[in-house]
Amino acid sequence: MEIREKTIQIINEYLPSDHFIVDVTFGKGVKPKLSIILDGDDGVSIDICALISRKVGYFLEQDNVIETEYNLEVGSPGVDAPFANVRQYYKNLGRDVKIVLKDGTVKFGILESLLDEDTAIELLEQLNEADKGKKAKFASELQKIEINNILKINVILTF
Repeated sequence: MEIREKTIQIINEYLPSDHFIVDVTFGKGVKPKLSIILDGDDGVSIDICALISRKVGYFLEQDNVIETEYNLEVGSPGVDAPFANVRQYYKNLGRDVKIVLKDGTVKFGILESLLDEDTAIELLEQLNEADKGKKAKFASELQKIEINNILKINVILTF
């Protein structure tokens, strides 16, 4: 069994149901890095990261899955990390997002919902300034976008 698949198998045994795997990668090199990115419906705590780190490290060592010295890194996606899992779309419903489509088009708006058995999203897109007064208002339009047409989608943080 490959390192990635074995790691995912171990994680799935210990990860609470309200958490999910975003990505697992194993790099090459003199001292390769096994990187595990986790998320949760309400975020991911340091305790969950520590639990997964201990369990993965223990079982990989016990089964001698990685024969060389390696670094193990368990964390959560950064606030500006693009979505890599459909559960991240659900987690961020109602938030402002920036979408880059595969054709290079960039869209800004509010992630409203998932459609068609999670193959498309509904975006309340901000089109242009309708009023240039003190508080600029934006015209908006509800748009359906197929997820397979999205190159990258990120939450836009507003303060």
